[in-house]
Formats: sequence, structure tokens, C-alpha cells
Amino acid sequence: MSGFKLLLLSAAVFFFVSCERKEMVDEFIEKYDNADFSMFKDVHITLRRGAYIFSDEINKSVYFVEFKDGQVINVGAYDSVKRHLSNDKIKTLLKAFDDYEFYSLGCDKKKNVFINPFYAGGGTFFLRVDKESGQKEIRLNNNIFIHYKGRWYISTDYLDKNNNLRMS
Repeated sequence: MSGFKLLLLSAAVFFFVSCERKEMVDEFIEKYDNADFSMFKDVHITLRRGAYIFSDEINKSVYFVEFKDGQVINVGAYDSVKRHLSNDKIKTLLKAFDDYEFYSLGCDKKKNVFINPFYAGGGTFFLRVDKESGQKEIRLNNNIFIHYKGRWYISTDYLDKNNNLRMS
């Protein structure tokens, strides 16, 4: 195959993959643009290697939760702060979290929603703000998010230097 044909084929594949990534992100945003995540207010849940990690914004504590067959098996606190979430509340949150099939989900006091639906062990992919602000960039929790569309921002961790999606 000549160099020109190889270059043309490479460009076509790159274009196809880029369009596919954008389409996947757009479908996600359309599906969850009006979803009510308020039950997760002040809580951030991350699924890592089959274990759930809860970050509790009320008293800044972290819990490690074993959840199996719809039951809370064990809750271990990372620190000695008394947790305010009961096992029943944790169970309710985990069932809802599992229904979304995300790797992480959280909601802060301002109703900003932090979601990672694509990467196990990765940081927040999407930030959905409560109200459109017109900001091109938002800095929160040591992360930089670039405006994508509407109320949605994408972490720079998943963008290349030209702010194109880098989902690998």
C-alpha cells in the first residue's frame, strides 16, 4: 500500500473513531441531562475492584462498603469520625448507584453532579452543573473541566491539548 493510501486510511479511521466517541458522549448527555441525582447530595460513590468507596461531604469521612446481593455486608470507616449514613441509607444509595452502572457518581451542595461512566479507576469524566453559567472552564476539587454543551463539562484528563476527546 502506498504511503498516501496508508495516510488516507489512517485519517479515515481517526475521523470515524472521533465521531463515534463524540456520539457516545452526546448520547450519554441526552440520556442524563434531566436526571435527578439529588439523592446523592453530599455523597460521592466510587466503584473500584468490586468495592464501594463512599466520600461523605457532611463530616468529610470515607467509608469502604462491602455490598453483595442487595445487602450491606460491612462498612469500614477510613477515619474515626462517626458516620451519619445508616446502613439502610447506604443500601438505598448503592442500589440506585448500581442501576446507573457508573464507575463513580457524586453530587455536591450546589447540586453539581460528578460522573465517570466510562473508566474503572479513572477520575470524574463529566461535570453537570446545576445551572448554565456560560463559563468555558470550571476548576473544582483540583480538576479542570472544559465546557462541552449546555450544563455539561468534561475533565481535561480526557481531552487532548486541542480539547478533543481522548477516550483511551
